[in-house]
Amino acid sequence: MFKDFVLKEIPQLPTSHRINNFHVSEVSLHGKSIISASAAVILENPFGLELQIPLLGFSVSLPGCKPLRRLKFANVSTQELTITPNTDVEVQVSAMIESIPNELTDVCPGILLSPMDLFVGTYLLGDPAMVYVTGDALPMDGDSPTWLAKLLHGITFPVLITGHPMDNMIRSFDLSQVSLKLPPPTAHPDSPEALPYMNATVEYHSFAKVKTTLYGGTLGAKGTLRDLPINITNYDVFESVVQELILGNEKPYLEISGNADVDTTTGLGNYVIRDIPISGNIILDHIPDFQSIPLPKLQDILVESTTTQSMVLKLGAIADNPTSWSVAIPYANILLSHQNITLGNATVQNLHISQGKNEMSVTIEWNPMYYGGVAAVGTAERLIGKYISGYNTTLSITMHEQTFPSMPLLSQAFSAFTLPLCTYSALQQIFVYRTHFPMIVSGFSN
Repeated sequence: MFKDFVLKEIPQLPTSHRINNFHVSEVSLHGKSIISASAAVILENPFGLELQIPLLGFSVSLPGCKPLRRLKFANVSTQELTITPNTDVEVQVSAMIESIPNELTDVCPGILLSPMDLFVGTYLLGDPAMVYVTGDALPMDGDSPTWLAKLLHGITFPVLITGHPMDNMIRSFDLSQVSLKLPPPTAHPDSPEALPYMNATVEYHSFAKVKTTLYGGTLGAKGTLRDLPINITNYDVFESVVQELILGNEKPYLEISGNADVDTTTGLGNYVIRDIPISGNIILDHIPDFQSIPLPKLQDILVESTTTQSMVLKLGAIADNPTSWSVAIPYANILLSHQNITLGNATVQNLHISQGKNEMSVTIEWNPMYYGGVAAVGTAERLIGKYISGYNTTLSITMHEQTFPSMPLLSQAFSAFTLPLCTYSALQQIFVYRTHFPMIVSGFSN
């Protein structure tokens, strides 16, 4: 008579591990590009067991969109292994990824993320990410017992991969070839159409993206931002940052936090991994010295219209931009003042400034009485008198809440800055300006 045979206190699989010497490369196998990876996995062994384990093979799968769906994407093998009692075990593991199934990168219904997005995003958030490991049906070599391979093939092990958060992975953030595009004045404030957009070449340090280079233990990468909407949520902080960038001697420290879609190019194809979390403390490098940019050079002046108290001028100018930054401004209006008294305003439309020399047209409405009353008229008379007499004069340029009609909060933030404009004297410019008077200016206050 047989009695029940019960196994008690069976040792559990070790849950604590660390990975050393992790290496990933792209290799050619039978004329086909594959991804190869290797690592040494250190497992704690608190048990008094002594075993000799042959070379084994496994397949690794990720969770699919459906709860019980498993998507195989890698083959893994282990080297022969000797386990000694109460001694940590070092397992040499190698893996090959020959292809990535479309189902792994296709977006799941209802969540706009693929299984690969979910796995990588979970890992980079620092949360445990689940993979499933199943033994191969056939032994890896002639010395491995067939019964062991069949046994392992019938077992799937859920394995939690410890996540690695991206906190403070970005140490510096260089912008170049920056192109800003402001929204049209007809866009309604707070609407998506009222957001400015940016294109740029970005260089990171300690962050992996596209072309990577190792700099003394840190990883450098270079990528491209395309049509990135800029949504400013705190204009008080934005104002202080702009002040440091334009007027300060020290670069401001910033914190970057958000999600990004990453285009990856491998021998297996091109893939997009979506919603990758990115965060870190950064310094903005290679920002142009805006104070060193030369002021536009006046080419000609056209008096378009006059009244007894005002006139409208059309100025043609050449703006020299020595930086790699560019900007497209559909509409902007600024105030002109002298000695803190507003005398008129200037408007640009469909302005495009890129690297090098740029032609620009500015419409100026000169109306001291409207803006500042009799006191402003007196200030304007003295200013124009000095200008015509050949003295260098100064105007101040200030933004206001309607400088960019579709972005009143941004306009208000910039209104804290005043740019002095030192004009050339009339005598110095007399042979440069081509001044056109379409009518006799009669009755204009002098």
